[in-house]
Amino acid sequence: MFNNPIADFSASAFTATELSSEIEFYNNSIGAALYSWDFDNGIVSTEENPIIDFEEARNYEVILHVTSVEGCESEIIKNVNI
Repeated sequence: MFNNPIADFSASAFTATELSSEIEFYNNSIGAALYSWDFDNGIVSTEENPIIDFEEARNYEVILHVTSVEGCESEIIKNVNI
């Protein structure tokens, strides 16, 4: 039996303005080996800790999908408001 990974992340800000819309994302997942980010703006990343510049003022649903070495998966969604 394998333990499922636990997807989690934090960010330098979850609310920002158009003038300072570059946000650093910090992967806090447990037991994950692969990372797949979707920033709800056409940008996707497999980096562990990406930095994204959001160009449009709106609410974004940021999704982090993680996979363990054994192939177990977990996902978390958090909102970023620009």
